[in-house]
Amino acid sequence: MRFLKSIVVATLLFATSCAFSSNQWYIGATSGFFSVGEGDHWKGEIDIGQAGLQIGKFLRDDLSVEGGYAFNFDRTDFFVGSLSAIFWMGDSSQKYQPYVLLGTNVYNFDDEDGLPIKHRHTQVAFGAGFGSKISEDYQLRADIRLMARNEENEDDFAFQFSINKMLK
Repeated sequence: MRFLKSIVVATLLFATSCAFSSNQWYIGATSGFFSVGEGDHWKGEIDIGQAGLQIGKFLRDDLSVEGGYAFNFDRTDFFVGSLSAIFWMGDSSQKYQPYVLLGTNVYNFDDEDGLPIKHRHTQVAFGAGFGSKISEDYQLRADIRLMARNEENEDDFAFQFSINKMLK
């Protein structure tokens, strides 16, 4: 229940902060690699390729928020949702602009053995990467993310590449 309340509050903050901002929206396609270390419900690591969509909004020139959803190439039962704040560093006129990311992930999947067990886990995600405008309306981004939840799966990480279309 506490998790559900957190998601509702985060969604409300995301929606209201975007409504008061006059900066640009963007929508993007993502591709990447997600690695979940051994957990208390499964043995070994789960390594998967992912593809997804994200939508975000620049609140200021140096801050954007985005939500994303990804499905996975290797497993049809593994889905990842994310809500992130991206803190841009440097000048937006530079060819490559670094950023740091702070967010939360939710992933869920069925047990590989076919048992009717649904696993749902939340994580805090920390990341760093860079973005580059490839034209007036398109941005290319790449980052690495480290994820943690409680004391389990301390070695979870992801690489993500995205191309974003700036909406006017």
